[in-house]
Amino acid sequence: MKTKVNLLGMCFDWRVLVGLVAVGIAIAVLAPQLTLSALPLLLLAACPLSMLLMMVMMNRMDKDSMSASSHPLVNRLPASKPLGRDEQLAQLREHLQQLQTQQEAIAHQINTLEQSEQRSFISSSPKVVRTLKE
Repeated sequence: MKTKVNLLGMCFDWRVLVGLVAVGIAIAVLAPQLTLSALPLLLLAACPLSMLLMMVMMNRMDKDSMSASSHPLVNRLPASKPLGRDEQLAQLREHLQQLQTQQEAIAHQINTLEQSEQRSFISSSPKVVRTLKE
């Protein structure tokens, strides 16, 4: 659903425009003598209210996306029953152990790559030295 309306090169949220029209109609019905003086204020309020509403909606979307992609351990937990302190500690310790295992595997890969790089450098070094001697 399109939430922005482009009028005169400016973006307005349609909900703000509908709200301002509703306020304008309410003013016209309840206090018709104020209609002409309220119209410029309603037009002036459209831009900041649209920006405010868009910022609130973006903030809400960010919070929703962060909660959906939050910690993987939390995503595995059933939402229906809360865990006790001991259960949470056990799960966190298990997760920490998994992370430590992953870290060790990554460190091993780094060492392997560094050693193979050093071997290739050492094996190519005598050729360079021989070439320089000749």
